[in-house]
Amino acid sequence: MTNRKSNALLAIFFWAVLCLAGLIAGSYAPKGFASSRLASADLLPTGNSAAEIILSADPDESLPPQQTYEAGLKVIKDRFYGPLPKHPKYNLDMNLTYAAVSGLLGSLGDRYTRFLTPDEYVALMEENSGEFSGIGAHLDTSKNRIIIVDTIENSPARKAGLRPADEIIAVNGKSIVGFKVEAAVKLIRGERGTPVTLSIRRDKVAKPMVFRIIRDTVPFDTVKTEILPGNIGYLSLSQFNDQSEEEVAKGLRTLEKKNIRGLIFDLRWNPGGLLDQAVSITSHFVKPGPVVWIKERGGKTQSMRTDSSVRRIRPIPLVVLVNKYSASGSEIVAGAVKDTGSGTLVGMKTWGKGLVQTIAPISADGSAVLITTHRYYTSGMVDINKKGIEPDIESDVTEAGFAKYAKSRKLADDEQVQKALSVIRRQLADRAASRE
Repeated sequence: MTNRKSNALLAIFFWAVLCLAGLIAGSYAPKGFASSRLASADLLPTGNSAAEIILSADPDESLPPQQTYEAGLKVIKDRFYGPLPKHPKYNLDMNLTYAAVSGLLGSLGDRYTRFLTPDEYVALMEENSGEFSGIGAHLDTSKNRIIIVDTIENSPARKAGLRPADEIIAVNGKSIVGFKVEAAVKLIRGERGTPVTLSIRRDKVAKPMVFRIIRDTVPFDTVKTEILPGNIGYLSLSQFNDQSEEEVAKGLRTLEKKNIRGLIFDLRWNPGGLLDQAVSITSHFVKPGPVVWIKERGGKTQSMRTDSSVRRIRPIPLVVLVNKYSASGSEIVAGAVKDTGSGTLVGMKTWGKGLVQTIAPISADGSAVLITTHRYYTSGMVDINKKGIEPDIESDVTEAGFAKYAKSRKLADDEQVQKALSVIRRQLADRAASRE
């Protein structure tokens, strides 16, 4: 879950200390090195360069962090035996500096705190704004493979014929087997109008398939609606960006005009997004009150309450669908619905991300830090971090069921949606029986 407010003091702090910690992270000294200063120094020419000063300095003295970093940088550039890292956009100094900041953040041991290069920062802001330039495919990893989960309607990926469960094995001829999703996305996205070639492995197709796709501006197709048998409404949300609450509200209005008797709100595969959007969207489904509790690093805890400007749906049976990829913002919604008894959770245990990140630009070059700044608890003060939220009714998807849905794309073939339908039908029957 991302907080969009940047912190100027945080930026100054990072530039002041990244140098020292970046050098420490990943450092290694063989046994006996500390006691062999003179022997090591004898191998180096004498002089007054920063590199030579740091190698011959008294161990009881230390340089200020920035000078330590500059000295270490000079040692690497002047003395490193192997090839130095290259990047098509960043010069050597910036490339090494970015690596140093990444090492600093990695030493914190927090998987969600990370450094963003200028390109990565732009990509993140595009996602938060609700559109990007690419092919329009949702990706995930499975056993070190990059898998297409779904494609966005009317996107280049959909038009080209890519399907859910397709495995991307290469991008522009470069193998991406073993890549993380973020690294694969970086290769696939690009400027509008430019081509990208994907090599695809598809089930029951003997040879890899090659697709040449022209990138385009793709709006995040975050909301889908449908009327299911029995006049039950279905609404799915794929992420929480700047436009999500507005799109959810629009979808709910469309469904309510059909006088739906129940609602399935699908948050499967939704990794989260913007905190304020999660709170506003939750406000459609729960009574006025706390939606989530935010704890600062100093221990102060305060609630974020329902948005009074958001119209709550009328009281009908509600099922929220979740799975192990429902995270962060999805868990805020699911947690509030479960804690307040506003609906029924169906599916599998959620991811378990109870942390909030803040985007902090740290340099005029456009780089930034995505840093964990808060912890959150559900509306009932439940800590779900690394634990997840258990559904009220567990429902998994069989391998055959997933394959059938991936081929048809029909909710009638989605086993978890059908389970949710049966739950709502039972609740409607119970309500009818209680009125008799």
